Amino acid sequence: MDSGGHSVDFGHIFLHSPNAIAIQTVLFDSAGKSQDFQFDAVNPAFETLFGLTCTELEGMTAKPLLPSLARSCLERFETVATSGEPVTFEYSLDSETRWFEVTAYRHQPGGVTAIFVDITQRSLERNKAREESAKLRTFFEIGNAVIMVYEVRTGAILMANRLAEAFYGWKLDELRTKRWEDINILSALEMEQEMDRAKQELRNHFHFRHRLRSGQIRDVEVYAKLGEWEHEKAIFALIHDVTEVASFRERLNQAEKLSAIGQTTSYINHEMGNLLATLQAQFEMMQVELPEGPVREKHSHRIHKQFLRANRLIESIKGFTKAEGVVIEEHSMSHVLEDILELEHPLLTKAGMELELRTCTEDMVQMEVALVQQVFLNLIKNSIEALRGVERPRIWIEVKKDLKWVVVRYGNNGSEIPQDVRERLFQPYFTTKVDGPVRGTGLGLSFSRNVLRVMGGDLVLEPGPATIFRISLPLI
Repeated sequence: MDSGGHSVDFGHIFLHSPNAIAIQTVLFDSAGKSQDFQFDAVNPAFETLFGLTCTELEGMTAKPLLPSLARSCLERFETVATSGEPVTFEYSLDSETRWFEVTAYRHQPGGVTAIFVDITQRSLERNKAREESAKLRTFFEIGNAVIMVYEVRTGAILMANRLAEAFYGWKLDELRTKRWEDINILSALEMEQEMDRAKQELRNHFHFRHRLRSGQIRDVEVYAKLGEWEHEKAIFALIHDVTEVASFRERLNQAEKLSAIGQTTSYINHEMGNLLATLQAQFEMMQVELPEGPVREKHSHRIHKQFLRANRLIESIKGFTKAEGVVIEEHSMSHVLEDILELEHPLLTKAGMELELRTCTEDMVQMEVALVQQVFLNLIKNSIEALRGVERPRIWIEVKKDLKWVVVRYGNNGSEIPQDVRERLFQPYFTTKVDGPVRGTGLGLSFSRNVLRVMGGDLVLEPGPATIFRISLPLI
């Protein structure tokens, strides 16, 4: 036979094919129902497969010689013989120890050619995969932990168990449409830092914060292992809710850290209250003695705002140090920064400081405003100290929305912070201000980080040679 200019010897293919081939005629009764099929020709591979020679098979029907083959194939061969449409199905030999993929097509009316391809290895692998899948499904459903699988490349959640559904509040189908970043509220930088901490502390788990469907934030411990899911690199994560434990631990740590300065803080609060009372009286006298005019009004307004801020700060510190909690209210981060920079304008001007503030419109957060103002006041005072002697000292502040966070990046053009100092920067009582006119207490950054974490946020120093602090609070 010639096909497209090429001679095709089907007889040669038939005889030398490694796959078993049988040419058959389907036998019908008078009602048109198939009763059996007759072997017209078989190739050597078919002889080897079934242990019968072509002499024994040709002209014979299947039921007496190969009843198993007849039971599995007769109905399908009838469909091919009557419809002319080819079919492909699987057939097992030797009590399912060997499997074949059978493709049957009609070569003439009532005639069916069947090709048997050995798929035993493929079938074994598939069955093994099914067994593993069943084990995995059992593991998913019987375990007492929230379990999720997510893709490394995209962060897409591939699988979750029923406990994940109950914990997060989404149905399983909804969870599988989400990504890891939809529930994990830590930024990429914070994730990296937590992984570094786990490595340093030789932990086999990570401390993350997850958002539920209700909007509630829960502290979780995540035990993660790299593996494969449907040929993609994936993370298998066991998740334990440790919110109550973390809350207790945080309160205990806070109490331990602040107990050492409790008496000092109480003394400062007492003395500062007395000082403010005296200054308030002097301010009232100044209002009486200064002539009316815009200068008096401007300075009076600024001084009065400072008094109010100082009083509120005292009350906030009292609540914080006694672990009584703080008053959380909704505020625009940009407006809070504009307010504190206005109040600190004289101090910045005196230091010759250039200032750049970049704000954004989506910046509503929940905060205790006096404590957050104190965080930025600490950073500003640290910058003024660090930039002494620097030509054209400069501070820049950028407010931006980052997924579910409002992030403030605070930087200056000071010299690089050495690595050993970076590692200890947030430790209580650690200070580099030992030679200046005023020795540092080493509590400013530690205090700032603690108050932000109480509000669900954080304060970190970004990696790299530049001095850039990153303040984050959850976006409303």
